[in-house]
Order: sequence, then C-alpha cells, then structure tokens
Amino acid sequence: MNSPVSIPTQAQTVQELERLVTELSEELQRRTREMQTMIEIGHEFSSILDLDKLLNQIAPLLDRVIDYDYLFVGLIDEMRGQFVWHVEGGSGARRSEPPSRTEITQGVVGRTIRERRIQIVDNVLLDPDYYMKDNQSSDGQRSEIAVPMIYEDRVIGVIALESNRTRNFNESHGWLLENIANNLSIAIVNARLYAEHVERERRLEREILMARDVQRAMIPESSPNLKGFEIAARLEPALNLSGDFYDYVPISDKRLGIMIGDVSGKGIRAAMGMAAARSILRSVSRRGGGPSRVLRDANMRLHRDLGSQLLLTLVYGVLDAESKTFQYCNAGHNSPLLVRASGKWRALKTGGLLLGVFDKHQYKSETLHLEKGDVIFFYTDGLVEAHTPLPQRIEYGEARILDFLLKNHHLRAPALIEAAFNQVKEFTSGAHQHDDLTLVVIRVL
Repeated sequence: MNSPVSIPTQAQTVQELERLVTELSEELQRRTREMQTMIEIGHEFSSILDLDKLLNQIAPLLDRVIDYDYLFVGLIDEMRGQFVWHVEGGSGARRSEPPSRTEITQGVVGRTIRERRIQIVDNVLLDPDYYMKDNQSSDGQRSEIAVPMIYEDRVIGVIALESNRTRNFNESHGWLLENIANNLSIAIVNARLYAEHVERERRLEREILMARDVQRAMIPESSPNLKGFEIAARLEPALNLSGDFYDYVPISDKRLGIMIGDVSGKGIRAAMGMAAARSILRSVSRRGGGPSRVLRDANMRLHRDLGSQLLLTLVYGVLDAESKTFQYCNAGHNSPLLVRASGKWRALKTGGLLLGVFDKHQYKSETLHLEKGDVIFFYTDGLVEAHTPLPQRIEYGEARILDFLLKNHHLRAPALIEAAFNQVKEFTSGAHQHDDLTLVVIRVL
C-alpha cells in the first residue's frame, strides 16, 4: 500500500512565498547598499590626488563592504620585479613606512599577477603558493582573496585580504573587491601623475629662481659715476624673470654707454632672449663705435644667431662728460623724453626698426647738447601700459608720463624714479602688474 503524499497546505505555500519574497527583498536591499557604497568609494578615491592620503583611505573604505582581518596593498616595482607593500595590517591599516618588499613571483598575490584574475583561497594552509614573509607572524590566517589592480591593460599592483576563518570569501566579495581595485587603479595612476606634475612644477620653480638670481646679477647693482651727471635706474619685473633690461658700458674715463631694452614676450623665453641680447650688445658696444654702428652690428648678430626667435626694442646712447653731449639711437623703443631745465621737452625718436627683424638695416643717430638741469627719462612699455583695475582698465599712457615729468623734472635722479613708481602704484590701485617696468634717468648737474 502506497504511503500518503504530503501536500502543502495553502497556508504553508503562502508562508514559503512570503519567506522567499523577504529573502529577495533583503538581498536586493543589500545589493543596493553595496552599489551605493561602491559609488561613494569611487567618488572618494577619485577626489584624492595625494598618494599617501589615498593609501591611508583604503582600509576605512573596505571596512564598509567586506569583513576581513588583514589587508595588504602592494604596488609593482617593475624595475626590480618586486611588490612594494604600502599597506599591511588589520582593520584601519595605514601606509607602512618604510614599505616592505617581496618578489613579484611569491605567494597567492604572485599567482594573481601571473594569471591576471581574482584568486579566492578557502584555506591558505592547503595552497602550495601561500607565502608568509620572514617578518610576518602567523596570527591564524586561514582564507585569502587577492585581486589585481589593472590600468589600461597593465598590472600595477594587487589588493589582498585575509581572514582568520576558512571559506570567508566568495565570488560576491570578488566582484566587490574587483570594482574597488578598478577604481583604486585609476586613482593611484592619477595620484602618481599629479605627484610627477607637482615635482616638475617645483623643479621648474627652483630653476626659475636660479635663473632669476643669474639674471639679477646681470643688472647693475649701482649707478656709475660720471662727472657732471647723475644717473639712476630701477627694474620691476612682472614675473620672477624679466624681458626688460638696462646696462652701462664704460667706454673711456669720460664716455659711458647706456642702454635700455625690452625683449618681446615674458617669462623664461624673454629672460633667455634678454641674456643673449645683453651679451651681444655689450660685446659690440665695447668696440667704441657710435650708437648707429653699434645697433647695426648688434642687429646683424642677433638676426644671424637667433633669427626671428627674438625681437628687441632698444635705446643705446653714449654720454660724453667732456663735451656734455648724448649721442643716441632708438631701435623701435618707447621714445625717451628730454626735458630741458626751462621745461621745454622733446621725444627722442631718431634710429630705426627694432632689432632682429632684418639682418641688414641701417640706423641713424642724433647728438644732443646738454645743459645743467636737463633730464633724459627712459622707460619701457610697462609704464605706458600700467592700468587701473578691471572693468575700467584705464592705461597710464604717454600723456601722464609727460605731465609727471613736467611737474617733477626738478627732482634728483633717484627721487624722480621713486616718485614715478609711487605715482604708478597709486594710479593702478593694486591692479596686477602685467608687464615688466624699467626706468632710467640721466640728470645733468
């Protein structure tokens, strides 16, 4: 006789369905929480550009999604074929200092790198690849999960978790850890690139400061003494490096070469151009020729050596203490202003094109006969273009320069320069200085 078959009652069926629905709902909620946590972890990783801070943040973030006892994060040193273990320890582990190293072939982590896939070991004591470092004590590790960190098809490291319980990790943990590893790989590469960028910026800044010191050494520390004249000058760069320059070249006991120039551009390029131009001009002017010949020869050398890479405006003149004359040549520069003791004035425009444009260009010079109280005021375009803050942005302009000189030409040379800089500072009202500013003053005593 057949045994009776147990047929579930309607109430039992309903209960079973309710249980399944509850389990599915709980599983869905768990997965939703995990996904939300993974998104938050991804955002947090991507917001950290400091590698130390990033490595210190791994453990707290992993604690939110996976139960583990030990964490290991190793980055690959490709040159030495080693893991560099930046994070080792239990929950809340921080960056190890200094980091330890192991061979890239050793352990479950080595197999992870070779096979480029997740490794889940239910019992490490039964795994032939399991490796424990000499300085690592056995604290009851039983299971392990390891995931490679891959960036653009290149393995850059590994994340490994260990537990004191066997069979502590499963494929769901593998999926979570793999997603974390993917986000972490991108964050680590970004942090490294950022660190390299910062180091390049620091190195460049150091080099710029060194170049600044070298360039400042090229600018005369003091004004020369020439009987019957008072000379003063000042250069204020917009950046650490300047394209402006001025210089004095002694020709004889009673004759002095004076130049003021402005190399096109700003920063390193302009500074290098300034150094090259100054060297050439000093070399040519020491031959003792007149200003027009000096600029002709300097222009040929600048064009020959640097071509169109350098454009230079310049005024070069020779001050003669015996004849009380100033012979000058203006190569496309802002016209210096001669203000007589009487208040009459004129702009010094005689010369030619700026230097470096054409290799064969003839320049003209003019000789000025000077008298007591006369002032020659040289400046670069940083004075003309100094401006008030936005949105008005009103330029200082040539009219204000002339007005200033007519009101203050009686001042001694250093005082005149100081007054000019003070007035410009007051006029610009704290607006950023966008160009180098250089002034040179000759006053006849």
